[in-house]
Amino acid sequence: IRYDHFLQLLNNNISLYAQMDGKVVGALAFMFNLKNNTKIINFDGICSPIEYSKLGVGQELINSLK
Repeated sequence: IRYDHFLQLLNNNISLYAQMDGKVVGALAFMFNLKNNTKIINFDGICSPIEYSKLGVGQELINSLK
């Protein structure tokens, strides 16, 4: 996902943020929706700076969303 597209998602959707040592190290954008009268979550994107990859930031954000 492109960074500029993700920033637009953050402005329009619900976002979860991960922090480490007082710094934002990841973000996940999503929104709630209805499809055929069933509540669903549209997962729109996730990002984390490369220096925080392989630390489980993304997985923790996804677990929080669940």
